[in-house]
Amino acid sequence: MLAQAHFGHEELQGVSAARCLEMLERKGVLWSSTPSFFRYGTYLKRAEFYKAAYNPFLGQPVVARRTRTEMRSFELTAERASQFALARFWPAESNE
Repeated sequence: MLAQAHFGHEELQGVSAARCLEMLERKGVLWSSTPSFFRYGTYLKRAEFYKAAYNPFLGQPVVARRTRTEMRSFELTAERASQFALARFWPAESNE
């Protein structure tokens, strides 16, 4: 899609992806300088977080576990694929 934004249909007809990257480099557009969401896509998964709350039955403050949907972009390698697919939540310490 990046090559289509810079070249016409006729120029890209039958051209491989590797050749498109070469054509972009000659034009001064570097694939590696594009944002990660553009190169790898966006992944959605639930994330856990904790917040202060109040339990009216106990009449005292408590810590409540909550979740929210977060999106992240990163290169999904073969060794991370199964871990990512099977995990219910984003890892708490991860900042991809």
